[in-house]
Amino acid sequence: MDLNYFYTFKEVAKWGSFTRAGQELGYAQSSVTTQVKKLEDQYKVRLFERSGQKMVLTQSGEDLLFYVDKILSLLKEASERLTDERNLRGSIRK
Repeated sequence: MDLNYFYTFKEVAKWGSFTRAGQELGYAQSSVTTQVKKLEDQYKVRLFERSGQKMVLTQSGEDLLFYVDKILSLLKEASERLTDERNLRGSIRK
């Protein structure tokens, strides 16, 4: 699975719109829809329901968002940690 699907899912959840998420991410709306559909196929659940003009998370969608937030936070932490380590490498001499 492509981790970008998690970023896309999070944007749809944030904006309640596939179109707006696509605008924010620089994707076509159809690409956003496809990515969310692939996540739904992967987990065999519906992640969103349409409520008027907005998309709202299902219970499964809320559950996934909880884990996506954790995953993306850990990825950011790892990136920051590895960047810090790279900047600290070298020999220390007395």
